[in-house]
Amino acid sequence: MDRTQLSKEDLLYQCSMRINNSINDDAISNAVAQYGYGAEKLQIGKTLLQEAQITSENFTKEYHDVDIAFNERDKMLEQVNDLYYKHWSIAKVVFKDNNAAQVSLDIHGRRAKSASKWFTQTTSFYTNLLSNQNWLDQMNTYGITKESIEEGLAGVNKIQTQNELILREKGDAQQATLIRDHKIDDLYEWVRDYEAIAKIALMDQPQLLEKLGMIIKN
Repeated sequence: MDRTQLSKEDLLYQCSMRINNSINDDAISNAVAQYGYGAEKLQIGKTLLQEAQITSENFTKEYHDVDIAFNERDKMLEQVNDLYYKHWSIAKVVFKDNNAAQVSLDIHGRRAKSASKWFTQTTSFYTNLLSNQNWLDQMNTYGITKESIEEGLAGVNKIQTQNELILREKGDAQQATLIRDHKIDDLYEWVRDYEAIAKIALMDQPQLLEKLGMIIKN
């Protein structure tokens, strides 16, 4: 079995075929037992297989959690951006003649694209606006209440919290990858040695080698 030609899923499937069919087929298990692969040693392979399967499932789960966290963040970001854009657009009108407000609220210029700059820009806008009652009163005359501004800031903070969750989920996923790969390496090493012995033990019974997924070319 050449692992370089197989995906992790296919590798696990091939290893499962070799180990489980060896254990469950008396003709195979009796033959390989004569070459040192009795029930106890085959069980070692079974345990390695189960550990690799469990860590592979956990790997899938962790990356699914990453996807969920990103999707949730993106939905939140869309909602918060809509609210922020409305507040920012109205603030441009309200403070068109107020240079201090324009600078403090970063009203002019392009809206930030990167996550870090976006967070800085939106946080500054909301916190500086909330710290100035006169500005809040002026915004209120255009239908933007203090509660609406506070909602915007809360949304920004919630996204920051979600970004921190994403980082944690990505870390967990990377750790799950390392653990899975280590377990698969251990499994593959065991199966590679077992294949060499099985080919000898079943040399005259190619039909049994086929049960193990091992096709011997003439």
